Amino acid sequence: MDKKEATEYLRYFSKVGCIQYSDHCLKRMAHRNIQVDDLLMVLMWGDVQDVEYDPEYDSWKCRITGKSLDDDDVTFVAAIDVNANAVMCITVF
Repeated sequence: MDKKEATEYLRYFSKVGCIQYSDHCLKRMAHRNIQVDDLLMVLMWGDVQDVEYDPEYDSWKCRITGKSLDDDDVTFVAAIDVNANAVMCITVF
């Protein structure tokens, strides 16, 4: 999967609400005061920086950067699981 395809999957899964959050991601969101809407903003308008296949989870891990609703820089790592039709937000910083 390349960056363009990853971007298309991320935006599609965001639109249809197929986003999951790891416990670690939820803790980091609370710590940094990042809301779900901020992550959705990054998913819809951010830039995919890199994509790599993760054979352990049979998914594509990518790093996305963008701006929150308050115009703060946000970077998060997500796993695209094409077979499950979902995105798992792993961490945010």
